[in-house]
Amino acid sequence: MRIFLFVIISSLIFAQEAYIPKSKQEEIILEKYRKKNLILILDNKNYKNEVINMISLNNLILELFEKYLNLNVEVKIEDLSKIKKINNNDILGGVFESTKSLNNILFSVPIYNEDLYLITKNSEEKSNKKYNNIIENNEIYKEFFENYKINTLNLKKEELENINLLKYNLLTSNEAINYINKRKIATLPNVVIGISINDKELLGIINNSIKEKYEDLINTFLSERKIKIQKNIFFNSLSMNEKEFIEKNKTIPVGIEFEQKWSYYLKDKKEYIGSFPNLLKRFSNLSGLNFEVINSVENSWEDILILFNTRKIRMIPMVKTKNREKNYIFSRNLREVTLYEIQKRNKSISDSKYLVGVIKNSLEEDYAKRYFNKNSIKVFNNYDLLIKGLEDESIKSAYTLNSNNLITDYSIVEKEKFLMRFAFHKDDVILRDIIDEEIKFIDDLDTLMEEGIENKKDILYEERLSRKEQIIKKNIFIIILLFLIIMAVLKIYYQIQRSKKLLVDNLTNFPNYFKYLDEIDKYNLKNGYGIKIKLNMLKNINQSLGWKIGNDIIIEISELILLCLNQYKKKYSVYKISDDKFYIFIELENIDLLINDIKNKILSLKLDEKCDRKSQIRINLLKKDKGDKTKKIFEYLEIVTNNDENDTEVLIMEINDEMIKKIERKNKIKSLIVNKKFEGIYPVFQPKIDLKTNKIIGAETLARWETKELGFISPGEFVPIFEEMGKIHIIDYLMAKETLKFIKVNNLKFKKIKISFNTSLQTFERKDFILTINNLLEKYNVTGNMIEIELTESILALNLTTIIEKIKILKIKNIQISIDDFTAGNSSVALLTILPIDVIKFDKSILDLVTENNKSAQNIYYNLSKMIKELNLKIVSEGIETKYQLEFLRKNNIDIGQGFIFSKPLKRDQFLKYIEEESIHY
Repeated sequence: MRIFLFVIISSLIFAQEAYIPKSKQEEIILEKYRKKNLILILDNKNYKNEVINMISLNNLILELFEKYLNLNVEVKIEDLSKIKKINNNDILGGVFESTKSLNNILFSVPIYNEDLYLITKNSEEKSNKKYNNIIENNEIYKEFFENYKINTLNLKKEELENINLLKYNLLTSNEAINYINKRKIATLPNVVIGISINDKELLGIINNSIKEKYEDLINTFLSERKIKIQKNIFFNSLSMNEKEFIEKNKTIPVGIEFEQKWSYYLKDKKEYIGSFPNLLKRFSNLSGLNFEVINSVENSWEDILILFNTRKIRMIPMVKTKNREKNYIFSRNLREVTLYEIQKRNKSISDSKYLVGVIKNSLEEDYAKRYFNKNSIKVFNNYDLLIKGLEDESIKSAYTLNSNNLITDYSIVEKEKFLMRFAFHKDDVILRDIIDEEIKFIDDLDTLMEEGIENKKDILYEERLSRKEQIIKKNIFIIILLFLIIMAVLKIYYQIQRSKKLLVDNLTNFPNYFKYLDEIDKYNLKNGYGIKIKLNMLKNINQSLGWKIGNDIIIEISELILLCLNQYKKKYSVYKISDDKFYIFIELENIDLLINDIKNKILSLKLDEKCDRKSQIRINLLKKDKGDKTKKIFEYLEIVTNNDENDTEVLIMEINDEMIKKIERKNKIKSLIVNKKFEGIYPVFQPKIDLKTNKIIGAETLARWETKELGFISPGEFVPIFEEMGKIHIIDYLMAKETLKFIKVNNLKFKKIKISFNTSLQTFERKDFILTINNLLEKYNVTGNMIEIELTESILALNLTTIIEKIKILKIKNIQISIDDFTAGNSSVALLTILPIDVIKFDKSILDLVTENNKSAQNIYYNLSKMIKELNLKIVSEGIETKYQLEFLRKNNIDIGQGFIFSKPLKRDQFLKYIEEESIHY
């Protein structure tokens, strides 16, 4: 009822061309101000001037005064955060409500709300000038932090004690949309319209205008802007495998349990509402996947599990437990849920045969089994039967995650908190990774889930209305039926128009990625060239100089692309695939003239001078023969990697057969990894020699890979691919396992020999790293003092507290810790003084410089080793290949050596034979 009335009233309001005075007095006030010349001061922040669907935030505020109130306004664009007071007839179009920083001013009702976010710099953003002194230049933030109670900020105590605001990146919620690494730390004052205190009679009219029309318009615009930006960022964050998955799997079958409080089905509307349906809709908006709930509303939890286990469902919300972890993989956390114990008041234990009731195969059943014997537990097939068991007193209490809809005869006690996630089949890793990426992008996840619960409560309340009220609602529905039909027809018309626009890039009017997917196969029987143009510098320009400059560059380049293509009387298609990327297909045999023409015209734009920074534009091309799949051509172009360290402003690269073979081999290796064909991976052991005694004191376990499909795959080839796919932990854990297994089998031979294995940055970051190492030690009955873990120098980029915490846990087990591939970067050397490590392993590249004639390299090596020795750390020098290098290391008192001069990496039997020899040749 209320919803229908709101639709009618809102539609009538929004259809208004101008403000209608609410009284004679308002009419007089408006006439008075329409004779004046007012100054409307709008904010110069980029996001307030960014145009989405031909609308911007500042344009909406201007429309309020110029068209809706029909006032004469002159627009000025300024930094509103620096304004301390305003003159008569001045209007501030969108400022934070703060009585301290602004004098002689009145504020309107809120037009929208802002939160404050702390933006974490990642490795790609370190050089971004946009962040420099962001607080110093923004008085509202300064004032906010000076007056805000510290204990209300969402920061840890140690962060507060050391915080220096000039070094942190603080942005409002609308400025922070472009960033993933962010944390909400506070709610800012409302954003309002500001007017002079002498114009206070105009304030009521402005407030009415905001409430009638512009509050909804502005918030709708901000919501659409957020979705559009997040869609682009999300799509660009996906790997090729994830994009291919989305293309091939348009519909994902989902299971949702409707007996719990997070979901509900409206039979009349045939619509799902609640937390999880809302979340699935947000997922669909981001990825384009259609998440279809396929189980029936009447299905119990057991029914849904059967559908899931028979693979008719690909994902369901589920609390993660150890037992479930054996069968499924899980997403990131969604929200915290509470397990409740429900009892009928004044109930005696002796009255009931069973102490507790639970739903079959549920988390509650697992929990009950921890505290009760099975004879005390009664299992029910669904929630309704469980509650009926309480009512007929066949059970004393019930365990459930659902506390809704219970009358006052029941007492409800919280038992324990759990984390709800999505569960997937073990082979559905790519889908899980896409969902994890979407969860990461939803910065209002808690609010979204909570609103879903409240939404369901509202619906259940309406369903409890009396039959008389239901009849009244139906009668009202008949009254507005004609209106709804008209609205539906209009909606269909606008949807058709909008769907056409969705296939076109708004900035360039080029067909976009979705149009490319629809059209590209029509060129399969054509000869020609596929071309990719990538503006690598665009992200940096957008972040440091603003989106407007970045958009101007895109428009200029799109215009010159068309200019070049139109010189040829050949069929062509050009698509804008993403913000910084164009695809071109042209039926042309000789491509050199066209490519050089595009290059010269880009150079003539003199982008380096305009942007005051080096431009990096990369053009890749590949010839297509008749019959080749056109989409495959662009897949090759997408995979090829350019050298971005090259200073050339416009770099052209034509892909040849050799590059394609490398790409195809790389794809085949990826396919082996995706299909988990790891049987050909095996360990080899490279000895470590004490340079003082010439005795073997240890070895490093290294991975090798022999396959039937591709033969031998070198570590330099497969390790980067595992890292790129986020799977390097598979290699690291396998080598750790092989090391401990080898030690166990040959225990007597390793009393004085320590075997090491490598751990990458990705593996060290994993939550299961410590647990995995402990489990392997326990499984193979190996003590920590028999192994060494070599951590790559790149782990020093992690949070220092995390590094030290994990290393200390390993040291408790007496595990020796070394830093591998050490290259003496400034930050690395400084951190060595505080890290609880034992060994530094110099990278081969340092020793390679040491020759008989290179005295500078000798001095650097000597001083570096001396500094490490002063820190009481042992040194391992790897990559020793010549007698001169060996003598140099001995002369400089290096502890341990490793390299081909002693031995290449050896297989198990060869290594066992090696350690049985009593002397070393060098």
